Amino acid sequence: MTGTAGEGFGALPFGEVARATVAAEERSLELAQAWAETLRELVADQVEGGQAALEGFTTTQAQLELARAMLAPLGAAQPEASGDLVQSWNDAFLRLLEAAPGAPPRRPVGGD
Repeated sequence: MTGTAGEGFGALPFGEVARATVAAEERSLELAQAWAETLRELVADQVEGGQAALEGFTTTQAQLELARAMLAPLGAAQPEASGDLVQSWNDAFLRLLEAAPGAPPRRPVGGD
């Protein structure tokens, strides 16, 4: 631009005003495009993160359902079955000790 501040706006030729306006519009367009691209990348990252979180929740839910399915058949019988298993192991171990050479006789316990 060749006009001076003292000459005012009217001193500039129309061509220079048009070129300055086009340059300003181009800069605005570049800025808007950069902003739009940044926004697109941000949204894409959020979508990717959301999908990863959803997959994690889905996996966790599947594991929880599997654990429930495995525990369901045990139900209320589990404590009784566990107690019976422990008692059987105790009895077997005591019989093994009684069978050892020189072992003292087994003391009667409960209904034995």
